Amino acid sequence: MNALLRTLTAALANERGTRAVLLVGSHARGDHDPYSDLDLQVLTDNEDAPHTQLSMHGDTLVTISRATPHAREAAFTDPTTAAWNILPLRTAQPLHDPDGVYATLRARAEAFTWASVVGAAHARMRERLTHSAEQALKILGGLTRPDPEKALFAAHGLAWAMAETSILAHGALIPTENRYLRTAHDAEPDPQWRAAFWDAFGFTPLNATGRARAALHLYTRALHLHGHHLTNDERRITAHVTRLAARSPRSGA
Repeated sequence: MNALLRTLTAALANERGTRAVLLVGSHARGDHDPYSDLDLQVLTDNEDAPHTQLSMHGDTLVTISRATPHAREAAFTDPTTAAWNILPLRTAQPLHDPDGVYATLRARAEAFTWASVVGAAHARMRERLTHSAEQALKILGGLTRPDPEKALFAAHGLAWAMAETSILAHGALIPTENRYLRTAHDAEPDPQWRAAFWDAFGFTPLNATGRARAALHLYTRALHLHGHHLTNDERRITAHVTRLAARSPRSGA
């Protein structure tokens, strides 16, 4: 692996515009397994460079991603980008950083606090809560017909939206996509929300109808916890869904 890293680093360092080459992902964190790919990120000034490339080197899948240093700075101003990128910026291992471009980004990541993006985070959370009303109504429609396929498909979208809502509400930083659900779950302390979260995502033995009802409860619980951030117009939308959901029987799991 070390020989492969040296070969790849040398090749990437010689590309036009390369400023830094980083080892990222599971190999950088030290939690890789025999099936993990080797993730390398190139910080480059070449905006025309391919964004992502996959290749096989023996039995190792290598994933190379490229971004400009300027693009990576979105992690310090956009809440969703921050949630996904601050911890990876802190844990990446520099393989080539002659001008300290990555070192500067890492120092900023270490100093980052959620307070700098909390206003934008709450605005996006309001959007997720409000726009998710459509998925909640689809669940209610699917439960009424009954149409379990419709209800479950809507439940998938609603559950993912509520996961993001938890991240945004609590400023949770994601160490890896493999722990996204755990991060979202653990960020929200409310026990009812947590139970509905695992049910909606299929970690408990519920059928399609049960998972759909769980997603609906997850949504109404999120509104109970975070609805105070909504505007009056947004509350009129979500209150309509809450009233309908309260009339829907919660059996059928």
